[in-house]
Amino acid sequence: MDTASKIEKILAEIETGERETGTFAQTMKIEEVLKILGKDPDLCRSQQGSSEVGTVHFNIDELKRWKDLIEKDHNVIYDRPLAGGNKLKTTAKRAIRKAARFVVDPMRVDQNEFNLAVMSAINILYNGAVVANPQTVIEQLRELRRDINDNKRKTADIAERVLELDEKNKEIKKEIENVAAYLEEENQQLLDKIKELAEQREMIKKVSEKFDRQTETFARFLREQEKQRESSAMLPGTPSCAEPVQGQESGRPDPESKDTYAAIDYFDFENHFRGSREEIKAGQEVYAPYFEGRTNILDLGCGRGEFLEIMKEKEIPAKGVDLYPDYVYFCRLNGFDAIEGDAVEYLAGIENESLGGIFAAQLIEHLEVEQILSLCAEAYKKLQEGAFFIAETPNPTCLATYMNSFYLDPSHNKPVHPKTMEYYLRKAGFSEVEILFTEASRSGYRLPLLSGKGVDNLEEFNNGINLVTDLLFGSQDYAVIAKK
Repeated sequence: MDTASKIEKILAEIETGERETGTFAQTMKIEEVLKILGKDPDLCRSQQGSSEVGTVHFNIDELKRWKDLIEKDHNVIYDRPLAGGNKLKTTAKRAIRKAARFVVDPMRVDQNEFNLAVMSAINILYNGAVVANPQTVIEQLRELRRDINDNKRKTADIAERVLELDEKNKEIKKEIENVAAYLEEENQQLLDKIKELAEQREMIKKVSEKFDRQTETFARFLREQEKQRESSAMLPGTPSCAEPVQGQESGRPDPESKDTYAAIDYFDFENHFRGSREEIKAGQEVYAPYFEGRTNILDLGCGRGEFLEIMKEKEIPAKGVDLYPDYVYFCRLNGFDAIEGDAVEYLAGIENESLGGIFAAQLIEHLEVEQILSLCAEAYKKLQEGAFFIAETPNPTCLATYMNSFYLDPSHNKPVHPKTMEYYLRKAGFSEVEILFTEASRSGYRLPLLSGKGVDNLEEFNNGINLVTDLLFGSQDYAVIAKK
């Protein structure tokens, strides 16, 4: 039987005795009160060391037992540990708990105060001095009953509000689950879209490479068709324009000549070993700022037209010249202004101080010394004041150049040292000459450096390692940049 039931029983028996005899409250003995509360009077006397019933005192251990019992029966607990799981759900539960605490906490405080009042009343009941006045006990019991009833109503209100909060918690939990499911679905769709775009990008790259190959083939086809049309249009006895004229280059090198281009399809050769147009174009972007704000740019040895495309994108007027006819046709098919001819000879025939800039990528390594000297002298004459001449060529100060690129091309004559090119250009009249070792041509590998403490010459050693790295794996190309 819980504490509230015992109190009801006590009051019921007291009130019944008063109605029947009218003297119950005055004649009630402490043994009867102890009996109603389920206590043995003899045992209580033995525990207290007293033979008089009227002097029985409350044992402190007994008080603790009743205190624990009351708190166990009536204490409201809402701080139980949160179950593990989704972080978002746990955060929402904490927020709901804080909101519930604001409502429930005042009631919990009232409950605790009530528990203390119950314990105090029970203590008084066990005190012989108070029991001697039964009327006082009855009034206290009646007031305690009223407190119990009030507490029951408050407990019912708390329970109702807790149920409401629990329902709201379930609704919020459901919403969180719905949002989490939606976000997970959206995230998966985004990942699928990224994967799809990556696949499309790879497909576009393959299609672009295929298109370039087809364009190159078509360019050669058009060249051959044009030669055939020109040959068929000639009158009898008239020399064919496809045949070489004395003192001039033919449309295609003579296979019996000593020209290296005659033995191979140089257009196809370059496509295999030069690198893709996209890679070459990305590497040549670094030179574009030197030609901004200028007009009439000349690209000597324009090849597949990567630099001409850069100039076109930046709306800088430019023209290309190349000795190999397939390159010229390819450039024209892509909408670039290009002509066939020898680069140095073409430059010599241009009006002095008429060019806003000259660019020559991978050209001077094909030339003899006399041609390089002539190129530098003619470039200075043809450039406007303040314009730039830029020549990119393999870097002989890096050993990787000889392993990877220079001797791969049979049309290469010999590498030109950057100091030599600087000397040639200064002798031609250029006062500002800069040597740029290109980052795009680096192999990407570096020898590992040492680290640690207690090494006297560590910095000196690592400087040596960096020097060896540049010698072995540095820039395989350099550019000489001369300003008039």
